[in-house]
Amino acid sequence: MRIRSILLVLCVGMLLAACSTVRYVYSQLDWIVPWYARDYVHLDSDQHALLDMRLGERIAWHCTEELPAYAGFLRELDADLARHQVDVDSLDRHVAEVEVFVRTLSEAIVPDLTELLGQLRDDQVDHLAARLDVRNEDAREKFLDGSPDELHAARVERMEKRLRRWFGQLHAGQRDLIERWSLALDPTTEEWLNNRIAWQQRFLTALELRAERGPFQQRVSELLLDAAVYTSEEHRDSVAVNRQLTLQLIADLHRDASSPQRARLGRELDSLASQLEGLSCSRPA
Repeated sequence: MRIRSILLVLCVGMLLAACSTVRYVYSQLDWIVPWYARDYVHLDSDQHALLDMRLGERIAWHCTEELPAYAGFLRELDADLARHQVDVDSLDRHVAEVEVFVRTLSEAIVPDLTELLGQLRDDQVDHLAARLDVRNEDAREKFLDGSPDELHAARVERMEKRLRRWFGQLHAGQRDLIERWSLALDPTTEEWLNNRIAWQQRFLTALELRAERGPFQQRVSELLLDAAVYTSEEHRDSVAVNRQLTLQLIADLHRDASSPQRARLGRELDSLASQLEGLSCSRPA
């Protein structure tokens, strides 16, 4: 189940996603998240009411307790970029901060998720399993079907699209950096998908315990917070290599950025931080 994608909507998306109207999106999370969940499970009225209540409480907590830290993170990142303090080590520290944000949110939603999932009927679990199969096939088609050259071209296109939001139009030298980055990556996509499917099977097995609140919450917590333990050491090593290559790419892109590109990046980060700072939050009762 793509639970972590919901977390990204709530957390990392507020930091780095290509949405220029964070304030509007954040104010709409009370229907965005149910809409997203509806693609996997059709909830009845009582389940919807529970989701609405839990989601309202969690958004209020997140807005009050977490968003100021997100804004501070963006200000610090912007300052480092302005001082040209951009290398793999500095970027790695910033990524580690984002990982702390994600883990904090993950830990906070485990009780909510446990209660919501505990209300599912057998037919809803069956529907969830079927939807996961469909999504896995979609992922296989998108990320694995095609010749090596086709997959490389698609990977380059996705990265360029993400970067244009922050830098604007990329010049030839930057596009060449992305090409070389893509060719240097360790192949991990097939194992990533296999690991995802195996994780989902463990999750579906855990749902068999959903009537037992304590054991079920413990199992969901383990699956959500310690997913890396279910992957091989070789895969984790490859992921670490690719992470370093990607951080080096970002450092190189910034080094080769023009003055207008750096100015655009600064404006985007400042705008995002300002939107987060301008959100009106109320502390939950």
